[in-house]
Amino acid sequence: MKEIAEDSNSPKETGVVHAKFGRRLVAATIDIMLLAMAQIFLSELFFALKFPGDISIGDQLQNFFQNLNNPQPNEIVGNFFAFLSNNKILYVYIGWHLSTIFLMMLYVLYFWITRGATPGKMLTRCRIVDIKTLKKPTAKQCILRLLGYCISLLPLGLGFLMIDLNKQKRGLHDFIASTMVIVTKKGK
Repeated sequence: MKEIAEDSNSPKETGVVHAKFGRRLVAATIDIMLLAMAQIFLSELFFALKFPGDISIGDQLQNFFQNLNNPQPNEIVGNFFAFLSNNKILYVYIGWHLSTIFLMMLYVLYFWITRGATPGKMLTRCRIVDIKTLKKPTAKQCILRLLGYCISLLPLGLGFLMIDLNKQKRGLHDFIASTMVIVTKKGK
């Protein structure tokens, strides 16, 4: 495969082991599992949420699906939108998803800024470092890296797949934030 040109700002690294795509994918999978467990817990709280004088959101959804009784497809859509508008659930649902995205961003930023790695990266002995100093990235770099994640996802995840196309194993988000992911030694 053709390799992508390296960043001219990078130092002459000695003894640095760059984290490959597979290791980084395992780290991301661990983080996603941790976030999913938190989301399951929060979902239980969410579906028990009640508005004054209303039944819980979970009960409202259950009632909606029990009342369908084989209607025509156009009735399902009409009933569903009537259900959403009458029960304030659309706003709560959108708010739930926005808050979930916000919590995921906080999770990632907190660990990147304070530890230089999320729990998944720590378990796989990976660490995010500044490309020039090989030290923990700044808060600004972490924010740029998170924004770079969004850009990396857009073209079918190609920004992540490019990790294996350069010697330093950097994704598009790493190039945007001037960071790279390295493998740490055991016990560090």
